[in-house]
Formats: sequence, structure tokens, C-alpha cells
Amino acid sequence: MQKIIKLPQVALNLENAVVIEISAVIGEMLRKDDLLLTIETQKATEELPCGESGYLRALLVNEGDEVNAEDTLAVLTDELDENFEIPPSKEPVRAARVETEGEENRRESESPRVDNRDQTVRAAPAARRRAREIGGNIRDVRGSGPAGRITVADVEAHEVTSGQQAGTARPEGEALTTGRRALIEQMVAGNHEIPQFSVAKALDVSEIADGPEGTTFTSRLIYYVGRALAKHEALRSYLKGDRLVVGPIAVAVVMDTRYGLIAPVVRSADQNSHEATAKQLAEFRRRGDQHQLSSNDLKEGLFAVSNLGMLGVDLFTPLVFAGQTAVLAVGRMVSGRNGRPSAWVTLAADHRVVDGAEAARFLRTLESLTGGEDT
Repeated sequence: MQKIIKLPQVALNLENAVVIEISAVIGEMLRKDDLLLTIETQKATEELPCGESGYLRALLVNEGDEVNAEDTLAVLTDELDENFEIPPSKEPVRAARVETEGEENRRESESPRVDNRDQTVRAAPAARRRAREIGGNIRDVRGSGPAGRITVADVEAHEVTSGQQAGTARPEGEALTTGRRALIEQMVAGNHEIPQFSVAKALDVSEIADGPEGTTFTSRLIYYVGRALAKHEALRSYLKGDRLVVGPIAVAVVMDTRYGLIAPVVRSADQNSHEATAKQLAEFRRRGDQHQLSSNDLKEGLFAVSNLGMLGVDLFTPLVFAGQTAVLAVGRMVSGRNGRPSAWVTLAADHRVVDGAEAARFLRTLESLTGGEDT
């Protein structure tokens, strides 16, 4: 029996992805958990297991191809010599044909079965992205990594050498990365589809001005935001058709990385210790700078926190992106009333889900926690 492998809906609001590495070999026996290929979604790199067991008989995508959710990726069969059919309107990139015993001696002259690893360039996902950004051909680059694997440095060195040899200038401007394109799409969609409003407050932050060693203002704030979200379900709710669905207590934290803005999600934010959250944020940043976050790291972030206080910003107004309900913008900490530590915060929210009074009550609850229960 043949099995059709399709691209699952691997990320929230996924519209398309790019195949960056194929790991399986035509004719190989695969288990359902074996890695088939790796894709780059809008903000993350995702390894896709086969999902079924069987012999890989046909691949319908190639590295560099853009694919959409539910696109057919491959065909498997239970037996290696079993006949199979390619889905209508799809042309196989690589496929194994069924051979009789008498044909085996003529493989070399009669389209032999292809091992796609022989045709696959060994390159780190970040190297492939860099090659696309500068318009280079990854197949022209010589790798210096283990087993000849191509690194980002190899791609950039090849680009410099090629430019010097050609004596030509690089094209004007720089191509948008996949992450930047995704960010633009989210901003435009949010601005067009979400009726947004904002409320601002000078927040007493006495309780989080200082904390355990190794923690940060942001990591401590997330705990109190989680506790406030537990009391205000509207700030973590979303529309699903004509219903209002309450989401989990989770906080997306906006981070600036070398690949653009990301917002990995801290789950059970009201239960984690300051130290645990600080470690999780540090790990998110490390993996974000290497573009190694998974789509699961970015899910369920209906409420986001964006802190620009460390950059000297006093007050700013955030935008609610598509897929979000509210965003809390945080400015730098200063001396407030009675000399107590204070920071301006601005809460932007989807007016379809949250009204102004509830947004104000949320900020009042948050201050009762960050400024002390007696505030």
C-alpha cells in the first residue's frame, strides 16, 4: 500500500515554508519518527519526521522549493518493489522505479535509482539562508565544516571572493529575509484586521526593581504578568468564528536577534520561578540568534511583552500583530512617586476581545503585584 506524505500545519498561521534540507534517501526504509526533511517557516526552523513507516519511493520537492500547508512531499510504499502512483498534477523530483531482476545489470544506462544524499549539498540551515539573502548559489560554495558541511562563514567568504574575481558590485539593497517578510506580513495584517486601542500608566515596579542573581527585570516581570493574566481571561482570549476562546497563561517575549524580531513563549508564566524564567529566556535568545527555535516555541503567545527600557526608551506604543490579543510595552525604570521605582507601560489590545475598562483593570491588578499588594 502506498502512503502520501503531506506538509502538516506545523506553525500557527503558517502560509508557506521553504525546504532547506532533505535527509532521507530514495529506496530507504523509514520509520514514522525518522527525519524526512527540514523546512524554514516564517520564524523558525522545523524538522519534519516522516509520519508514516515504509520505503521512500518518490520525493516531490527539492531543496529551495517553497511549499504550502498540505502540499504533497513524498510517496512511501510498504514493499520496496511495489507499484505506486504520483498524485495528479505533481511531478516527482526524484523517484525509484520498480525493477525486475533482469534489469538490475542495466541500471547505470537506464536511469538508476537515485540516492538524493549524493545530490544534496551539506550545509547548515543558516548558511542556506545567508546564500539566499545575498543571491548566491549554495552549490558553488566549498564547505569547511565536518564532512565538508558549508557554514555561514564559507558562504560569505565565497561571496567576497566571487565579487573580487568578477570585479562587479553587489546589487543595490539587501534582500529581505524570510523572518523579515513574515514580520511585515504580520504587521500589515494586524493593522488592517485588528481594531486596536492603547492605555498607558506609570507602573509602580518596586517588587521587581531588584531580584535574585542571574535574573532580569523582564524575567521577573513575566511572573507578575502571568499572575495578572490568571485574573483577567479577556487578555488571553481570542475569537474563533462566533466564539470567544480562553487561551493558556502564557507570555510571548519580544526579542531582537540577528535574524529579526522573534517572540518565544513562556508557558505557565504564573508558576515559574524568576530564575527558571531567566534561564528559559537566555536559552530562547541563544537559539534565536542561531535560528534554531521550533514552531512550538512560538505558539500560544496571545499576550506579549516588549521591553525597550534597556535601550533608554521611556514610553512607546506597540502594535498588536495578527494572532495576538494584547501587547504590553515597557519603558525604562525611573524614580516615581515617593521615590519608588516606576516604569511607563502601554497596553495595546484587540478591541474585539478587550474593552478599555478591562485593560485598565488589568494594569491596576498588575501594579498591585509589581508594587506590592498594599499599593
